[in-house]
Amino acid sequence: MPTISMISNTLRPYVNEGVKIIIWFFLAAAVIIFALHSLVAIAHPYSLDYGEAPLIDQATRLASGQNIYRPNIDTPPYTIANYPPLYLISLTPFLNWFNSPFHMGRVISFVATLLSAVFIGLTVHTFTRNRLSSLVAALLFLASPYVVQWAGLARIDSLALAFAMGAIFVFARWPDSRWAWLGGGLLLVAAAYTRQSYALAAPLAAFAWLWTHNKRRAIELVLLVGGLGMVLFLALNTLTDGGFTYNIVTANVNEFGWDRLEDHLSRLWKDAWIILLLSGVFLAIGWRSRKSWALLAPFLVGAFISALTIGKIGSNINYFLELTAALALIAGIFIVWRKEDLWRNAAVIFLIAIQFGLYLKSSMNEVDWNLTPRRADFAHLQLLEREVKQMSDPVLVDEYMGMLTMNDRPIYMQPFEVTQLANAGMWDQQPVLDEISNQNFDGVLIHHFGTWQVYKERWSPEMLAAIEENYRPAKTMAGTVIYIPKGETEIVAAPEADQKPSATAQPVWDGQTIPVSKAGVLAEPSIAINPTDPDHLVAIVTRLSKQDCEQPLCKVEMALFNSNDGGETWQERAKFSRPKQVMYNGLVAFDPAGKLYIMGIRNDVIVLNQTSAAEDYLPVSVNFEDATRSQVNARPWLRVHPQTGELFLTLDAQESNLLFVTPSLMRSNDGIKWSLTTRADQRISAADIYSPRATGPDDIQALFGEGARVSLVWVWDSTPWNWPRSVWMADSSDGGVTFGEPTKILETWGPINSASVDGKIAIVYRVGTEESQGLAVAVTSDNGRSWTSTVASGDTPLYFDVNKAPGIGMAPDGTIDLVFYAHDRGSMDCVLDVEGWQQTLPMGRIDPCVYHVYYTFSKDGGLSFAEPVKLNGHPIQGEDFARFGVASRAGSHLSVASGDMYAYPTWIGTPNAGKTQVYTAKIKR
Repeated sequence: MPTISMISNTLRPYVNEGVKIIIWFFLAAAVIIFALHSLVAIAHPYSLDYGEAPLIDQATRLASGQNIYRPNIDTPPYTIANYPPLYLISLTPFLNWFNSPFHMGRVISFVATLLSAVFIGLTVHTFTRNRLSSLVAALLFLASPYVVQWAGLARIDSLALAFAMGAIFVFARWPDSRWAWLGGGLLLVAAAYTRQSYALAAPLAAFAWLWTHNKRRAIELVLLVGGLGMVLFLALNTLTDGGFTYNIVTANVNEFGWDRLEDHLSRLWKDAWIILLLSGVFLAIGWRSRKSWALLAPFLVGAFISALTIGKIGSNINYFLELTAALALIAGIFIVWRKEDLWRNAAVIFLIAIQFGLYLKSSMNEVDWNLTPRRADFAHLQLLEREVKQMSDPVLVDEYMGMLTMNDRPIYMQPFEVTQLANAGMWDQQPVLDEISNQNFDGVLIHHFGTWQVYKERWSPEMLAAIEENYRPAKTMAGTVIYIPKGETEIVAAPEADQKPSATAQPVWDGQTIPVSKAGVLAEPSIAINPTDPDHLVAIVTRLSKQDCEQPLCKVEMALFNSNDGGETWQERAKFSRPKQVMYNGLVAFDPAGKLYIMGIRNDVIVLNQTSAAEDYLPVSVNFEDATRSQVNARPWLRVHPQTGELFLTLDAQESNLLFVTPSLMRSNDGIKWSLTTRADQRISAADIYSPRATGPDDIQALFGEGARVSLVWVWDSTPWNWPRSVWMADSSDGGVTFGEPTKILETWGPINSASVDGKIAIVYRVGTEESQGLAVAVTSDNGRSWTSTVASGDTPLYFDVNKAPGIGMAPDGTIDLVFYAHDRGSMDCVLDVEGWQQTLPMGRIDPCVYHVYYTFSKDGGLSFAEPVKLNGHPIQGEDFARFGVASRAGSHLSVASGDMYAYPTWIGTPNAGKTQVYTAKIKR
């Protein structure tokens, strides 16, 4: 009968060969991924990293004989040469070889990375005389996500590492040779004069290694490297009048953050925990049996110490390249550590194969997030380059400074570097602030990385404030906001909202809520009052066949309700639906003659129905006419001019072959034929909105001033997917045919709503802080030339909530009515902050909060508001709201119909579990 020992002996060779097959698979995968990523990166003509363009600019200036190491930057250009000159010198012969200077810079990095891998493999082979271990070490280095990402960039690190690894190999292979001592020493100096941080790990390792072989040679190495390095330093510092020290030392001392270090080390552990543990074992016991320990252990320790500087602001994964090389060397040594023990050797090979898998997974999932979007942006980058070409120098740019260098234009300012100097009190930014204030720059380009607010590290608060005051965002593409100088406009910003004590009497209300609909699954209420018959009201709502509505297993339709007795009783008048189609976002409005317009979205098309109150028929789905299919994400709004009856449809319309989205307006006199789209001058790339690297315009609404004056208001902010956001206004004096320059008038912590009557415009918005908010109403009677702004929510506390906007209405006599949701004070643990809300963006969430609905009004044009009155009889349960997917949605905006005598606020309540219902109240004020 076979024993365990016999079975073990039988299986050992098969297991050993099996794990070798596995690791050969990963070796091949590593080569393919590295090669493909590098070649694609090399071929991309635009910059892939903020740091590429300054190096190209410095090489260009160096080739023309300019001093790139100035002793100060008191005068333009405001640029810093952070690194020694060897990489720049290597670039200068090749600057004009290709259409884009980035190609050759990346080729140098790619070749240098391959050389590093070769030197790593040769070093391991020197110690092991084993081809598999050498290949594993070389390709584990190339498999690292840090190497994969950085090998395709025109940055200094790959060349510095190649010099350092060349020195390590030379000392490992010929530790007793004087020629090796000289050659290795020169390579160490070359590494340090490519990137100064490489003066630690490799020289430390070389010294410790030589000390174990020939102490005199080790001392001579110190004298050679230290002496030659010091001579070069003094020579460069003298030639530049101290500028060399200022640029590579003084200007490089950036703020250090422990949280930043922790984040990077967490990623390192996630990517490389296996080889890190093996390296710890090597450090602890490798000295007993491995002659390589005296070289590799100091190199590992030095590389790890150097990597800890990744905690500096602005640091990136290139700080891990030297450490990655050290880990690869140790992996190669481990392959043959206990080669005679097949089981142990198989276990080590298997662990390293898993490490390959971790590296490659990270390369596929995390590294590609940078290259793939930039390649996808190619068409927008071409447009961005065209925009830059049309701008006169100087132009301020951050991420895409390469747009300047690839067109033989100098960089005027490196925003990150000078901002760090300004923050440290080492540079006076006032001259730049003065230039921004004087609008000396034809354009300012600021890049955004979604919710990761890197731009705040690159631009000082004072710069950003000066840009906002003197420039406006005109276009957003490829993640980059283009700011142009502000022009002349009569629109001014609204003042800060006043918190005034109520001077308005309480409304007259019997406390009874009026059900408009039956209980069901309802959302998105809209209500309107007939101006020719105050007792005639209509309401429309979106109705779902079930609470958890997922297409195509859920019916979505619009239901229309009617009241002919002043809102006392309601009847369902019609429903609008079609097979295999959804209809939602309903809105109702009357024209001055009492004609009713019903707007909605049918699938992706904005549609419109119309009927006269005198006509005795029910509006049906077949009577809806297509208005436009050019909307993107924002809810469309329909407004009727109170004098002319002209229809104004506002939306975020697509433009230029679907490339851009703009706040837009369409007009019609009959609801069938529509004007050409009129656009506000603010264009956001559709691709950026979907990325998401930009927020699309929202709450786009038309408001009517005196005569032919029409204003367009909307919410949009250059900082993507964040709050607070800016409220913009553009004015038209020709009835909406053309619009003037957009102007920022407000800042809001949530969506807005608006109303206008007889030339008076009112906008309700959120004021306060992330923790505590209120509703304010800004009012203008001259289309934004002057404003009053008053807090309208009284003592009712509001908290961060960007999914349920208030409803606002204006009666013919100028009374302003307001209805809004507020959190129940007993359910505050459900309230999100901005960061928590950002985490819900991909999927949404089931709303766990409890709400109440309040009403208030103003009789004095918004100067004061009555203390809000709670309308709902029972708490409104957020978990009972309709769910589109997994996101709870009561509707983006509430609605209120305003008559001279009565107001009819309308809301969604929750009468019982899983059900919602539309309610209104008849309030006299």
